[in-house]
Amino acid sequence: QIGEDGELTVVIGDATGHGLNAGMMVTATKSILTTLSHEKDLVHLFTKLNDALSRVNLHRHYMALQMVKIKDYRLEVCSAGMPPLLLYRAATKTVEEISLKAMPLGNRHEFPYRKHDTRLACGDVILLMSDGLPELFNMQDEIFDHERVKAAFAAAAPLSPAQIIAHLVQAGETWAGDKQQQDDMTFLALKVKHASMPEV
Repeated sequence: QIGEDGELTVVIGDATGHGLNAGMMVTATKSILTTLSHEKDLVHLFTKLNDALSRVNLHRHYMALQMVKIKDYRLEVCSAGMPPLLLYRAATKTVEEISLKAMPLGNRHEFPYRKHDTRLACGDVILLMSDGLPELFNMQDEIFDHERVKAAFAAAAPLSPAQIIAHLVQAGETWAGDKQQQDDMTFLALKVKHASMPEV
């Protein structure tokens, strides 16, 4: 979503469990986020969202969520129960890991959510993802893990966002082989262009 001030807001989430309650958690999260769209501070937003979802009381179902805001080459991120955000720095050809460990939303505890700010440059790439790829097992029951994700991301980062995601999906399929996938894989890649808005 792009606001009137030109700020880009991107959200990725993963509800725990399956079935009706998980679907209801996703629906409730979307509805509450719409209500809280005026809230500019990410920590306050996550705190209010956690409180609202805990009152929904969906029988131990929770919502992992990550949100980023981008404006004028400035990145702000807040996370609750999601894998680290990966940031490829084009100038150094290195991948940074922004890890904000926090409880998923919907718990009854007042968790001190945190946010992280950093500057972006042309060619930098932001990767948000669910835990499907890093927790993918192969036929030998070896996990793909975050280091392999970072390596695959770094190799594909010079490509377009769509090609980056295709490369990560292929890396996961090659790793898993005939092993049945247990979880969904969700990716969102953003590449900073010369203009103020990144390419998705």
